[in-house]
Amino acid sequence: MPIALQYRPVLIDTLISNERVNSYQSVFQPANDVELMGVYLWNSYVCGTLYPLIGAVEITLRNAIDQALACRNQSK
Repeated sequence: MPIALQYRPVLIDTLISNERVNSYQSVFQPANDVELMGVYLWNSYVCGTLYPLIGAVEITLRNAIDQALACRNQSK
């Protein structure tokens, strides 16, 4: 990552909400803006990696609920 992140107001404060920046700062306590952006990008990568798994779990759960409700309605 380039060290040219000295334009914090434009890069961080404009693109990322203060609430989100504050949550990253309180949890990860980055030493500077470069680390802050590194943590932000790392979190984005982790979320992107988990997204297909979350989608598969959601579909499986939805299908299981549908099947259980269908069985329950048939028995009535």
